[in-house]
Amino acid sequence: LQSAIDQLNNSVQAKAWAEDTERHSKLIGLLGDIGAEISVLGGDAEAMPGPTGELNLLSDMARGVVLCLGPDKDTALQQAAVALAQGNAVVLVAPGVESWARNAGEVGLPVVAVEGLVVPSALSAAEGFAAVTSQADSSTLRDYRQALAVRDGVLLPLITEVNAPERFVMERHLCVDTTAAGGNASLIAASE
Repeated sequence: LQSAIDQLNNSVQAKAWAEDTERHSKLIGLLGDIGAEISVLGGDAEAMPGPTGELNLLSDMARGVVLCLGPDKDTALQQAAVALAQGNAVVLVAPGVESWARNAGEVGLPVVAVEGLVVPSALSAAEGFAAVTSQADSSTLRDYRQALAVRDGVLLPLITEVNAPERFVMERHLCVDTTAAGGNASLIAASE
């Protein structure tokens, strides 16, 4: 698992994918109906209302490397489609995914596959991923949650929804205060 994650971290292909404006059409070409049903978030920053003299911009950005744990091939491909559409790189772990991942890599998608299933303890030991998605049974999901909870550092999400593109991005808010508030009060008073 760690080797697959390492292949994607800081790769030129993953960075280019996150900035690719044609991601959705490439996914439709590779996944057909699955790719066509996926919403794509992000794009340009959206100006948000704020006080006079303040600029507020809201944007979405990809999380990074997402582990798509299926548990079966069809579910893992659905998870990968949603994660890829949002600009993430993907490590697929499920039976029968290697040939699909090889084809996806040939058309420029940042995808690496591992045949099989992930044991929960691997999630607490692996590094370099930003989220996990799985629709496994409830006891396996509980074990995944526990493995993610014992990790040091940032809390990582376990995404269990089938098609929730908003879970695969992070919101970024930029606030620029261009007012004179907090400055030299005598200068403000002198201008009146």
